[in-house]
Formats: sequence, C-alpha cells, structure tokens
Amino acid sequence: MISYRQLLQIEKSFTEESFPDESGFLIKEGRIPFLVSAPHSVSQIRDGKWKIGEHRSGIVVEELQRLTGCYSIYKTKNNQEDANFDKKSSYRDAIINLVKKEKINYLLDIHIMSPNRP
Repeated sequence: MISYRQLLQIEKSFTEESFPDESGFLIKEGRIPFLVSAPHSVSQIRDGKWKIGEHRSGIVVEELQRLTGCYSIYKTKNNQEDANFDKKSSYRDAIINLVKKEKINYLLDIHIMSPNRP
C-alpha cells in the first residue's frame, strides 16, 4: 500500500515525464499471463491537439503489477503517438510482441475518465 505522499511523488514522475527510459514506455515482467496497460499515463497529442495525461492510470498499473505479479506496460514520455488511436504505434507493437512471447491470455487497458464528460 502506498501513502498519499508517495502517490503524489509517483504522479509527479508521470506529469514531468522523468523516467530514465528512451523508448517512451516501460514494461515490467510478470509471473502470470495477464497484462495491464496505461497508454495515456503521460500527456499526448491526438490529431494535433494536446491531451492531458491520465497520470494516475500509470500508478494504478504499477500497483497492480506489484501486488499481483502480472505483466505491465505504461507510457513514460510523450513520443507523439497515441497507442489507442494511431494506425502505427511502437507501444502497441510492444504489447503485441509481449503477448506473443509470454503467451499472455488477458490484457486490461486502464484509463481515467475526464471529469468534463457526462
């Protein structure tokens, strides 16, 4: 269980995109054939328009991976692509490769709904 203070610190990593990777996303290995994904855990551009990130979706994925031993993948940098929208996506390609390689049976794609939606 993480504290509220830890939650805010982790969330800051997503808002500032302060992860050490170069690919724009992180994959964590698991022990069970289940994958959780947060493709919008950082801000992004869709159709030329800025979209604020679903920052806490990345935290949810990190915690699910830690607590259950599932596989996880989440965005760490805005690399000008939207895995749920664009025809080509290195994030989606990584998911496909991981599912095939590790024989993953289930994928849960985590999102946070905007408070502006009805």
